[in-house]
Amino acid sequence: MIIIRKRGVTITELLVAISVMGIMFSMIVAITILTKRSYVEEENRSAMQQNAALALSKLTRELMESSYKTTTIYNPADTDSPTGIIFASARNISDNNRFDLDPNTGQCIWHKYVCYYISTETESVGQKALYRRETYINDPTGTTLIQPSSLGINNFVTGGTGYSPSVIIAHRVEDLDFPGLPSGPLTPSQIGDKLLKISLKLGERPPGGTDPNSLRNGMIITFSMNLSN
Repeated sequence: MIIIRKRGVTITELLVAISVMGIMFSMIVAITILTKRSYVEEENRSAMQQNAALALSKLTRELMESSYKTTTIYNPADTDSPTGIIFASARNISDNNRFDLDPNTGQCIWHKYVCYYISTETESVGQKALYRRETYINDPTGTTLIQPSSLGINNFVTGGTGYSPSVIIAHRVEDLDFPGLPSGPLTPSQIGDKLLKISLKLGERPPGGTDPNSLRNGMIITFSMNLSN
């Protein structure tokens, strides 16, 4: 008579199997999380890049319709000071935003000043954005056109009477830079007949972070144009 003994699983073997399965499950979860995080970061990066490219396109398009003679650039060495650019626009908002030219001289009739500047978002603590704001010129004939340097970028940042509401053009923009130009407020005489480079520095600050060097998904988008008109 043959006796067959059925051998069961010992506690030790069971614990080893559970440990191996736990390690494998942890690895699978970790890989899944990393894959998802990478996908989300790439998606955010792509959205930021597209958003910034559209913002830069809008800015340069408006600049091409303006003149360096009406332009002031604020390019401070201090990164905590407002950075931006102010220029005149011949778009007449009271006439369906038509580009206005003097029929006799062919010159632009300036109706407003436009400012693009960097400021902290009110919706996101510590995160910056690219803003746009306008103020209207009292004399649209252009004969008594005020110099943009007398407006001051802080006036646009603060706003108030005579200024349109500020509009965010692009989120998560840390800096609006003008490579190759000296720091400080630059008047039209310092800007004219130069190849103007405009750069947007993008990035996401970690929650509670204030250090611009710790940005996630950081990138720089640059556009060059000539302001010789």
